[in-house]
Amino acid sequence: MKPTLITISGYAQSGKDTIADIIIEEAIRDNWLTRKHKFATPLRMALTRAYRNLEIEIDFFTEEKALKEKLRPTMVAFGELAREENPDVFAKIIANEVDEYLSQSEADHPRLSIISDNRYLNEWETMNSLALSKGYTHYHITAVKSCSSGESYANTAERKSIPILQDTIKGRTGCFVASANEGDVETLRIFARGFYAHKLRG
Repeated sequence: MKPTLITISGYAQSGKDTIADIIIEEAIRDNWLTRKHKFATPLRMALTRAYRNLEIEIDFFTEEKALKEKLRPTMVAFGELAREENPDVFAKIIANEVDEYLSQSEADHPRLSIISDNRYLNEWETMNSLALSKGYTHYHITAVKSCSSGESYANTAERKSIPILQDTIKGRTGCFVASANEGDVETLRIFARGFYAHKLRG
């Protein structure tokens, strides 16, 4: 199998990480070497270092809900400022990280990279260009949460950027949609396992 990159987009709590984790579980069983990447990682690392320079320890990688909500405005403001200076700043960092990982793929142990927080069109374009130039297989999954209250978004920028991304790539070869009701992990599990079986195992 060729080295493979999967990008996943969707609003907050739409199942992006759930899908990524299940695909990775399936791939590991078939001797794939896997890695999950996030565009937000360089941002979290930069903020952690900045506060540490002030002798303040704050975990910007926390999964604790209350702390995540407290830190979100700082992360959003920092991220928007960075993208104003260079819209591709985070995309290029992760593209280099993905390329370094996938380029070491071997026939008996193919490599899979999954990016589970694709929120901007330029991020997808950067990753798609990387895949095309290096001969990697690139799939994209849009996670959609179906509920009466509608999709929930982390911030105003996400509310604007995700529809642009989704509308632009809709119907393209290699792009798929995973739709599940809020909290319906089983439907996401069925999608992820089916996706892996048809696209990566086959």
